[in-house]
Amino acid sequence: MNSRYLFKAKKKNWQELLEDEQWVTGTIMYIENKCMMLIEDEKNLLTFHYLDDEMWSANIYAIEVDESTICECTGLTDRDDTLIWENDIVEILSKDGRFVIEWSDTEAEWQMHNFEEEYTVNFDNYWSHEVEVISNKFNNQESLESEETI
Repeated sequence: MNSRYLFKAKKKNWQELLEDEQWVTGTIMYIENKCMMLIEDEKNLLTFHYLDDEMWSANIYAIEVDESTICECTGLTDRDDTLIWENDIVEILSKDGRFVIEWSDTEAEWQMHNFEEEYTVNFDNYWSHEVEVISNKFNNQESLESEETI
C-alpha cells in the first residue's frame, strides 16, 4: 500500500490498551455512523463476492477508531526513515523549538507550526534529513515544550 494514502488513528478503546497497541494504520471509512479503519491483516484478507452486475458483498477487517485522533500520512520520511504523519511533533535541525505537522487547506500544503513562538513554516522548505519525528500530539502533548522545560 502506498504510504501517501495511509491514515492512522487510535482504536476506540485506546485508554484501556498498552501504548504499543493503541494505534492502527489503514484506510478510513464510515459504517453505520461509526468511524472505522480498514486495515491490512494476513489472517483476514479483503474478499469480494459479486452477486450480480449491480451488487457485491465484501468481507473486510476493520476496527472502530477514535475519530479525533485521525492522522494522514504525508508520504515523507524523516532523517531516520520514519514516516511523517499529520499531528507529529518534529524538530528541525536548523531551527530551535518543536513543530507540529499540519495540513493547510488555504495553502494546499503540509506546514510545521511552532506553538512556542506562534509561527508556521512551509514543510517544503526543508529536506527530510533535516527533520526528526519526536512524538505526536496525542501521545505526548508535553513534547511541544522545549527540551529544557521537559
